[in-house]
Amino acid sequence: MSNEDLKFSVLMPIYIHEKDDEFRMALDSVFNQTLMPNEVLIIADKDIPQNTRDILDEYKAKYPGIFNPIILKEDASLGQARAIGVEMAKYDIVANMDADDIAANDRFEKQMEFMQKNPDIDVLGSWITEFEETPDNIYAIRQLPTTTEEIYKFCKFRCPMNNMTIIYKKKSLLDAGNYSVLQGMEDFELWGRMLSKGYKLANLPECLVNVRAGRNLINRRKGFKVLNYELAVFKKFYQYGYVSKLEYCKAITLKFLLRMIPNWLRGFIYNNFLRKKVG
Repeated sequence: MSNEDLKFSVLMPIYIHEKDDEFRMALDSVFNQTLMPNEVLIIADKDIPQNTRDILDEYKAKYPGIFNPIILKEDASLGQARAIGVEMAKYDIVANMDADDIAANDRFEKQMEFMQKNPDIDVLGSWITEFEETPDNIYAIRQLPTTTEEIYKFCKFRCPMNNMTIIYKKKSLLDAGNYSVLQGMEDFELWGRMLSKGYKLANLPECLVNVRAGRNLINRRKGFKVLNYELAVFKKFYQYGYVSKLEYCKAITLKFLLRMIPNWLRGFIYNNFLRKKVG
C-alpha cells in the first residue's frame, strides 16, 4: 500500500485553549503513521496564542507541502470549523483528528484499506480508548456497532460514531449537507441526517484512537444545557422522518433522566453500561 494510490487529508480544528504538549502529541501521532497523510489541514481559531502559532510554523517547516495551517479571520464554532475544513481539504478522502488525542500508528492504513475493500461505505469510524492525564492511564473503551444496519438503529438514541476516529468521502459529506452549526451535537446530527438519506456508515471493531477524556467528563454531561443540545438533535431526526413519534418520545425521556440524575448514578451508568471498564 503506497501513498501514490491512497491520497487523503487529515482535518484537525484547534482553539485558543490547546496545550502545547498535548497538541504536539496529537500531531506526532498523525505523522508517525504506517501510512502517511498527504495533507494535514489545521483549521485554527483566529485568537490562538503565539505559542500555538509557533508550533504551526515549526511543523510547517518540518513537513512542507503536507502541513497546511489555516487561521480563520472570524470566530467559528466547532461545527463551522469542521465544515470549512471539509470544503478546503485537497483530497477526496478526509480523516478527522482532535488536537489532544493520540492516533494508533496504523490507524490510517487500516481505515484506508477498509475503504478500498468496501467502496460503498461513506463514513468509517472505530472504537476508542479513553485516558486520564497520561496516555497509558486508560480507564475505559467506547465500543460501537460496526455495520450500517446496527448503526442505523443505534443512532436513534445514541451517537453511533466516535467523531475523532472517522474517515470519510468528502463528496458524501458535502452532498449530505456537511457539518451543521448545531452546538455541541453537530456530529450526532450529521450521522442521523446521513443515515436518513441512505448513506452507509461503519465502525472498525478495534481501538484506533486514544482519547483524552477524563472521568470528570461524566460530571459535565448534566443539566438543561446538554439536554437542550440533545433535544435539538432529536427534533431534527423527527423532522427528517428518521425517528417515529414513539422513538422521539423515548429518546428525549431517556436523555432527560440521564442528564437530571445525580452525578454518582450517572457515573455508574456510564462506567457499567455505556463504556467497557479497563483495569
